[in-house]
Amino acid sequence: MSNDFSINRQEHIGVMVSDLEKSKEFYCGILGFKVLQDFDVEIPQGVLVTSFIELDNVILHLEMFPEFDASLKAGLFHHICLNVNNIHGVIEYLKSKDVKFEAENTFTLYDVFGGNLECIFFKGPDGELIELCERC
Repeated sequence: MSNDFSINRQEHIGVMVSDLEKSKEFYCGILGFKVLQDFDVEIPQGVLVTSFIELDNVILHLEMFPEFDASLKAGLFHHICLNVNNIHGVIEYLKSKDVKFEAENTFTLYDVFGGNLECIFFKGPDGELIELCERC
């Protein structure tokens, strides 16, 4: 199978936090990050409270999850997101390598730079969560 897709760059890193405002004070007030966008996402377990922050070309996605999974501990990196071209080609290629995805289909999120992102999650060999996204 040929690779008719490309991984362009790291899109963002998701970081689990216990107190979103306290974390924003640290990253923005002390380290110099700037808030790109704050938003809440309704998920089956409750409301996911998030903030995208940026410093130069480093984007962090601060995530305060409702209490639904004991493995989601504050201070841990939740996921790494990779920006790709041809997300469906990447998915097909990874499936051919027996990679299992967290959901059957991609989902769409609003992109903090405008427009939308088509996304999907899968796990790496040690259980690390990896998100693929493509601007659409």
